[in-house]
Amino acid sequence: MFVLGTVGHVDHGKSTLLERLTGRATDRLVEEKRRGMTIELNFLHWQSKAFGAVGLIDVPGHEKLVTTMVSGVSQLDGFIFCVAADDGWMPQSEEHLRLLQALGVSRGVLVITKTDSPGARTEAVRAEAVAKMKAAFGRENSCVEISFECGLESFESALEDLLVTLPAPLDRGVPRLWIDRVFSVTGLGVVVTGTLREGRVERGQKLTLLPSEETVEVRGIQCYGEGVIEALPHQRVALQISGVKIEEIRRGDCLTGMPFEMTSVCDVSLDQAVRGAFSLSVGSWHGSARMIPVGESFYRLKCAPLSLRFGDPIVIRAPGGERTVATGRVRDPAPVPKHTEALERLRRITSVESFWESRLLGRGFATASDLMAGSAATKKDFDRWLAGQLQREGVILSRTQWEAGRESVKRLVAAGATLTQPSLEKTLDWAPQMVELLLKEMVQERIVERRPYGFVRPEVRAKTNPFTPRFREGLPLTRGALALSPAEIKKAVADGWLVSMGECVLDTQNYGRHKALVVAILQKSGAVTTSDLKTRLKMSRAQAVMILERLDRDRVTYLKDGVRRLLREV
Repeated sequence: MFVLGTVGHVDHGKSTLLERLTGRATDRLVEEKRRGMTIELNFLHWQSKAFGAVGLIDVPGHEKLVTTMVSGVSQLDGFIFCVAADDGWMPQSEEHLRLLQALGVSRGVLVITKTDSPGARTEAVRAEAVAKMKAAFGRENSCVEISFECGLESFESALEDLLVTLPAPLDRGVPRLWIDRVFSVTGLGVVVTGTLREGRVERGQKLTLLPSEETVEVRGIQCYGEGVIEALPHQRVALQISGVKIEEIRRGDCLTGMPFEMTSVCDVSLDQAVRGAFSLSVGSWHGSARMIPVGESFYRLKCAPLSLRFGDPIVIRAPGGERTVATGRVRDPAPVPKHTEALERLRRITSVESFWESRLLGRGFATASDLMAGSAATKKDFDRWLAGQLQREGVILSRTQWEAGRESVKRLVAAGATLTQPSLEKTLDWAPQMVELLLKEMVQERIVERRPYGFVRPEVRAKTNPFTPRFREGLPLTRGALALSPAEIKKAVADGWLVSMGECVLDTQNYGRHKALVVAILQKSGAVTTSDLKTRLKMSRAQAVMILERLDRDRVTYLKDGVRRLLREV
C-alpha cells in the first residue's frame, strides 16, 4: 500500500531501472519510444517480499516536462532518486530535489546509475549527491551504486528497507483522488486513474467529480492489474465510472466522497517572493494563477476553481512553466477579503488545529463537515480536537464569541432593552443561525423570556401590543391605512410590535398566529401550493403571498418548483 517514483535529470537511467526491476517497459507512447525519453507519467508495480504490490511512477526528467513530473511526485510516499555517475549532479537534479522538499516527500533511495560507463566518477558523484540529500532532508537516505550489467539485489534490498521506514498509510475516512489519466475502454466506458491518497473506495460507491460537481458511480476497480471490490489508501487505482462523458473529465480533476470547498481565491505561504501571473501546479492540476502579496511570506492566490485544503502543497512556476520560482502550502482556502485581517489570521494558522480555530473565529460557528472539508486531518485527530470544543445542536461554536454574546445579551436585557433576533444579529455582528441558537439557550436557562414583541428579562411584565386592535381581521394592512407616519411605523417595527411586509405591515400577534398555522399545515402535508395555503388561511392570494414571503425571509419556509416547504424545524 505504498507508491514510489523515480526522479532525477533526463537520461539518468530512471526508466531503464524500473524496466529491469519489474520486467515491463515503461515508455508506452510512440513518441517516447522514438525519442528514447519519458514524456508522460508511466505506471508499474513491483512485488515487495514484505509489503506485496508497491506502485511505481516513472516521471519525465526533461526541464520542459516538470509540470508532468509534479503530477507524479505529488502522489508519492517515497522516491527513487537517480544520478548518473558520468553526468553527476545536474540542473534538473537540483530542481527535482527542491520539488521533493516542497511536496513533502523526504524518504527514498539514492541510486548512482551508469557506474560502468566511460567517464564515470562514481565516488565523487556519490559524495556530492549524498551531501545534497542530507542538506535537504536533514538525514541520509540509503544510497546504492548500480550498473546496468549487474544485478539489482542491493537496490531491491534498499527498497525493502525504505518501505519499513515509511509512515503507515493514513485512512482519513474520506476518499480524495487527483486524476492523472482518463481513457475509455470498449465495453466498460470511462476509466480514470490516480493514487488514492486518502480514504477508501468501494465498488458501487457514489463520488463527486470536481470542479464540475457531477455525481459519478464507481462501477469497477483495478489495483495493479487485478479487479478488487475495495481500494485502500495509498494505492494506485483505475476506476471505471459512470455518470459523466469522457470529454467532461480531464487530468487535474478530483474525485472525492465529501463536499469539498471549491475556491478560486486562497491564501498561501511561499518560500520565495513573487507577484503577478504564474503557472500553478497542485495535485495533478496545472493552470495559470495570479499571486498578490498579503504580507511577510503570505500571498493571495487567484486561479480557476479548485478543491483546495489547508496544507495542500503547491508549486509556482514562471509563465509557460520554464522554471520553478516558488513552492509553498495552502494556508487558508477561504480567506477574508481584507489583507490586513487576512495577515493577522494567517499568523495564527500554524497547524491544522489552529486552522480549525481560525475558521471558528472568522464565522463564529461551523459544522464538522465544513471544517473537515477544508483540511486533510484524520477523523481521529479531528474528533480529539472536537472533544474540547463548544457544541450546540450539531454546530461547533467559537467559545470566545459565544461567551461574549451571552454577556452582551445579559447586559442589554438588564438595562431594560427589548431584543429581537434581527436587532441582535446587527448588534453582535453574528450570523442568524448563531443568534438563534444563543437566544434558544438563554430562553431555556430563563435568562430571557420570549414575548410576541421580542426577548426581555423574565421579570418584565408582559406588554399589550398597542397596534393589534387596528388589525381587526388579523390581516396585513397598507402602511397608509394605519394613519401613522413613516418614522412611527419604523419605530414600531424596530420595537417588535409590527412586522414589515413590503408596502404592508401586520402586528406580531397575528403574524405569529398565521406562522403557527402554516407550520402546522406543512408539518402534516410536507409541501403545499400557494393556492392551497391561501384557502386554508382564509385570505386573498395577495395577502397570503405577503405572509408567505415574509416566512421565507424569516427562514421558516422556502418556495421551490411551485410548492412551499419548511426550511427547518420550528
